[in-house]
Amino acid sequence: MSGAILQPIGPGERTQIIQCLADAFRQDPVFLRLFRSTAPGRDLYYRRFMTLWVDNSLREQHKLLGFLEDGRVAAVVGVAGLGSVSRVSWSIRSTLPAMLGVLPGMYIGVGLSMLRATAHPKSIPLEACELSMLAVPPEFQRRGLARDLLGAVQNLLAEHPAVTGIYLYTTAAGSLQFYQHLGFTLVASATAMGVPVYHLYRHRDLSKSNN
Repeated sequence: MSGAILQPIGPGERTQIIQCLADAFRQDPVFLRLFRSTAPGRDLYYRRFMTLWVDNSLREQHKLLGFLEDGRVAAVVGVAGLGSVSRVSWSIRSTLPAMLGVLPGMYIGVGLSMLRATAHPKSIPLEACELSMLAVPPEFQRRGLARDLLGAVQNLLAEHPAVTGIYLYTTAAGSLQFYQHLGFTLVASATAMGVPVYHLYRHRDLSKSNN
C-alpha cells in the first residue's frame, strides 16, 4: 500500500474514478456478457456506462472514498445510505439521456436478466447502507486496498447509528470468499445469463452477522 493515500473523493476526481472502474471491470464476467466490447480502443459504450455509473453516484450523493497514488484513483468504494438515500437508485429522468447513448453497445437481454438478479433481497433491512461500487484495477490488487476500503466504511458507521449494516452484491466466486472472510454473510443468490449473483450482508456488530 506504499504511496497510496486514503481520502474522501468526489466531483474533482470524476475522471479518475471513471478510469478506475473501467480498468477494474474489463474482464468481469458480467460486463464481458453485457457489452459488445470492453477492450481498450473498442470500449466506447462500456466507458459511457462507467461514466453513467459514476455520475449517478455523485448525483445521489453517495459517500465516496478512494486511495490516490501518483494522481490516479487506485481503488474506490461508494456507499449509499450514509447521508443519502439508503438504496442505490437510478432516476429515469436523470439517467435516460445518457443510457440511450449506452444501449447500442449493450446486449439488452443480459441487462434485463441482471436487473432481475440484482434486485434487493427482502431479508436486507431497509436501514442498511449499500455499496454502490468497489473497484480495484488489476495493477493495484493484492495490496489490501479493498480490505482497507471496507474497513473505512465500517468505521463510518460509527457516525450513523441508525444504519444497521452493509449490503452488497458480487458476481465473482473469488469475491464471495473475500467478503465472507471479512464477516459478510451470504443471504441470497441468483443467476443472470449463467453468471452467479451473490447477495451479502454484514451487520454493523460483526458478532451478529452470522446469527
